[in-house]
Amino acid sequence: MYKKLFSLFVAFVAAGNCYAQSQGPEIPKVIPPSPNAANLGQYINTPVGLYTGTPQISVPIWTISEGSLKLPISLSYKSGGIKVSEMASSSGLGWVLNAGGTITRSVVGLPDETPSVGYPYTIIPTPPLDEYETFIGRQISTGAIDGQQDLFFFSLPEKSGKFVFDKSMTVRTIPKQNFKFSHQNATNVSFSYGENGTEICIPQWTVTDDNGVIYRFEVYEKTSTSVRELSGLSAGNGSRTVNTWYLTEMTSPTGDKITFAYDDVQLSYDLPPNRTSYSLVSGSLWDHEMTGTKIVQRQFVETKRLRTITFSNGSVEFVPSPIGRADLIGDSALEKIVIKNKDGAIIKQFKFQYQYLVENTLLAYNSINFSGQNNYFQSGTTLPSEPLKRRLMLQQILEQDNNGNALNNGHQFEYFHDIGLPQRGSALMDHWGYANKPESEREPFFVGMSDLGSIQRINWYLTGKEANFNYGKQGSLSRITYPTGGFTEYDFEANEVAPSPLVPPVVTKSDFTAGFEFTHATYGKPWYDEYHPYEVRPSPDGIGTIRNYYTEFVISERKSYKIQIVNMPYYPNGGMSYYIENVNNPNVAIWREYLNNTYYLTLNPGMYRLYHCPSPGLLATPSDPNYTALYSASIEGLYEVNVVPGTPGAPLKVGGIRVKGISQYDPIIGNAINKAYSYELDGSSGQLVSTPLYTYPLLAEAGIHSAEYKVFNYNSVYPLSTTHNSYVGYEFVTEKKTLPSGQDLGKSEYSYIGPNQEPDILFKSVDAVVGPGFSDYPNPPVDNRDWLRGFLTNQQDYENKNNTYSLVRTVSNTYTKYLEPVSPGVKIDVFRTYIDIGKTDGIINFYNYNSGYIYLDKSEETMINNGVSTKKTTTFEQSPTSLLPVRETLLSSDGSKKHTFSTYPLEYAAGTPFIDSLVYKNNVNVPIEKVTVKEYANGDKVVLSGNITKYQTNHKGLKDAELVFEHPAATPLSTFNFSNRGTGVLPNTGTATTFSADAKYQQRLKYQTYDDKGNLLSAKLENGSSVCYIWSYNQQYPVAEIKNADYAAVVAALGGASAVNSFAIGAPANKAAIDAFLAPVRNHTTTLKDAQVTTYTYDALVGMKSSTDAKGQTSYFDYDTFQRLKYVKDQNGNIIKANEYHYKP
Repeated sequence: MYKKLFSLFVAFVAAGNCYAQSQGPEIPKVIPPSPNAANLGQYINTPVGLYTGTPQISVPIWTISEGSLKLPISLSYKSGGIKVSEMASSSGLGWVLNAGGTITRSVVGLPDETPSVGYPYTIIPTPPLDEYETFIGRQISTGAIDGQQDLFFFSLPEKSGKFVFDKSMTVRTIPKQNFKFSHQNATNVSFSYGENGTEICIPQWTVTDDNGVIYRFEVYEKTSTSVRELSGLSAGNGSRTVNTWYLTEMTSPTGDKITFAYDDVQLSYDLPPNRTSYSLVSGSLWDHEMTGTKIVQRQFVETKRLRTITFSNGSVEFVPSPIGRADLIGDSALEKIVIKNKDGAIIKQFKFQYQYLVENTLLAYNSINFSGQNNYFQSGTTLPSEPLKRRLMLQQILEQDNNGNALNNGHQFEYFHDIGLPQRGSALMDHWGYANKPESEREPFFVGMSDLGSIQRINWYLTGKEANFNYGKQGSLSRITYPTGGFTEYDFEANEVAPSPLVPPVVTKSDFTAGFEFTHATYGKPWYDEYHPYEVRPSPDGIGTIRNYYTEFVISERKSYKIQIVNMPYYPNGGMSYYIENVNNPNVAIWREYLNNTYYLTLNPGMYRLYHCPSPGLLATPSDPNYTALYSASIEGLYEVNVVPGTPGAPLKVGGIRVKGISQYDPIIGNAINKAYSYELDGSSGQLVSTPLYTYPLLAEAGIHSAEYKVFNYNSVYPLSTTHNSYVGYEFVTEKKTLPSGQDLGKSEYSYIGPNQEPDILFKSVDAVVGPGFSDYPNPPVDNRDWLRGFLTNQQDYENKNNTYSLVRTVSNTYTKYLEPVSPGVKIDVFRTYIDIGKTDGIINFYNYNSGYIYLDKSEETMINNGVSTKKTTTFEQSPTSLLPVRETLLSSDGSKKHTFSTYPLEYAAGTPFIDSLVYKNNVNVPIEKVTVKEYANGDKVVLSGNITKYQTNHKGLKDAELVFEHPAATPLSTFNFSNRGTGVLPNTGTATTFSADAKYQQRLKYQTYDDKGNLLSAKLENGSSVCYIWSYNQQYPVAEIKNADYAAVVAALGGASAVNSFAIGAPANKAAIDAFLAPVRNHTTTLKDAQVTTYTYDALVGMKSSTDAKGQTSYFDYDTFQRLKYVKDQNGNIIKANEYHYKP
């Protein structure tokens, strides 16, 4: 949809705008161009994030313009697949409303601000440990104090990042950004919903970006959590935290301001259950045995819902549906976005319409009665309540005029739902959280397989977690139909990766029965002993020893198993029996029987042996008929496990979806195009970032008893890392374009930096602990290196002629990265728990998160035309201080180089008032000097051009003057003075100085006067005349451009400064009011007789209404009720241009 015309075109002078050119500066263009027809064709093109194979889908709504501040409001869609546990936002499943900002965090250990014991207050021990540091380590291991920093994430309008505290409570961004963070001291926050009480929390944040814009986060979301066993019993202490802060205000250096207001909303819901079980490996704790748990966390959230965004000329209101949501009781769907002017009149509005997806059926939004329902599991079970089965689906967005009339059919959305999604608490999902099987199938469960390297150990696998594309794509967007009648259809396929240790094995099982047949006649025979293991044990008659033959089997889950003894001779005095032992607790029979029968025995997970003890008496009497009798014992209900590892082998399907093809149709120009994507490079180029972990060992002691357990978790104990919000990154992608007729239009191949080149760093203990009872889990959160991934390294473009691909362009990029440790931490890897006294043993895991930066240091582009290649090589250098490019070098074929050097405020030593003013406000992205230097093949360097921009010292970042380097002949670099270095010293070398411009610079433009909002009032070119501007409509729009006039004389003619200021902050009723106010200037016959006056009128938030040039000729611009340009008329009212807008049904 088109955005309001004025916001698209007007370019006010403000901090960071640069107009200086090497040939000399020009007076900036303050007046917007004349309106144009709304662009209907801009809907169709959907870019694709090729590195992850995900379409970048976004629906623009409106852009707020407040002086130099811009706030785009849009909806974006997450197109990599819908997770089973995913809750829909208030704008629908998979959709995100972009209209402000947040700071969120993931608490690791205790909240950092916890007094005395939070991360900044904890002493990090250093090896070797003294007695006090050992005590600190034990305190950390029990959670009494915190050695780990929390992870914070910030999202600003069009900017985002991550940060941690260092030990001085200073924010360190990852990667490095020149942002400033401050927070209000932690204070008592009262929690009255859910787990009542108070906690010490951070209440407010202030962030200043590198353009000097200040963002304030002054309201927050409170979350309390109760933890309960499935039975309803408490499973530990709940928590109360503030982990989300919402943007309330953004302010530019010139004082422009946009504010955000919120409504309070209370929500409570159950999170998917977390199930843990234990398998005894060895030993026993007797009455302290570890038991499994099934934990349900209930969250009570006092959150914020965006109500209004306010700016000086109007507001944007976000109206919730009065019906409420049937999928999340207590919340409301976003029903409308309403744009109003300063007087409260509606300019336009956007209506959102929804459906509910329940299993595989779409239901009308208002068709469900959810009175009395909640967001919990049914009491004592994991059976879902009805809201957990529903998914809020955005169906349509309608653009409406001020009366609610629809412009067209709007954006319409369709989704894959032939199978549907399971309820949000379902365990029927793959390793990555996407649906993978119907609700009728069994939940994932553990199966065991004997470890061939250790007779007493079992390798455990969680089966039922394999990816299934047909289920994994459910709920995802499949088609968008645009207001024009055009559409985009998406064809997806499963993510696929190359063989790797990170790929979880594919585990399948088949039922089998364990047991064996025996006859005394085969006892001790070599051919029998070769295939039947045995142990020599004391004879049941107490005389000597006897071979006890056995078969070994693995029990994967606790349940009752059926055991049958068949055809066993009755020999009551012979000691003949079958019995079962746990391999890790030998010589202790947990079951023994002597007679033919069917038995049932409940067994816990573990490795077992079914033994047979022969009769010594029968072995001694071969003449007895029972000596040759064949009999057996068997145990039913066992699984035989087949494990196919993730490496080596063919490419493997994993969770999530990637785009396979896109079909686009644009009815405006009658054009259709298809795009196809492939991701093959010697198989699949897909790469995972991490692998799930479901089991780990645990040593436990209680008094004199000890045991080793295997802990089973049915969700990965580590959160799986992502790359660019996807579990898979693709190193190589091909995009091919074709017409519906099949005509091949060519292809492009792209290569990227992937997870294999820049993996996350998993912190492991420094001390090597060897033994079956030790595991690296739980480790600190990984050092996520995703900020180093996804950069384009190579691109090759081909055209197709006569069904033959010809290379026409190549691009090769290389990058430089820099890493520095910013935040040390310590985690105790617990490997032994003393259950009865509440202590632990552990190994200290020291770690440090790294920040840094990455930048493009070289780019080579080659164009190929009829076999002739033309190569362009550009190199770059980035400043480690300003984090901006300070040198760009273009290499020429003759061996010469063209260098462009740029300097920024942080590249100067303190002591220059105008630069210090910029640094004080953190307005550090604005250029100060730009110099072009030519380096000849012989090494000689000369200065070709230079520009300097000076700024006012009032901390507003307003330009003061433009200077141009002028010299009739090329100047040797050795004689030139860069403004932050000594003579002949390049700005990327040596030591920074205060500002000192080369003597050959001359001032060419002076910015004379600004108003209090930073609007330019007058500017003057050297040896030229002044240009003045008069503003109105609450200082938002320029209504007059006056050339050849002195601003003071203009103000005097208009009645003085007070009159001009009153006119600026007012809202003219019509064109006549503006003409009347400016008449004294237009009609002046003395000091302003040469003034050329051009005037303008506006419809606030819509666009320019009229333009009257210096000759008095007026053009009028009429808009329809949807703020689209309809007519352009001359001063006599004659239509000179008409626009018609046609939409397909």
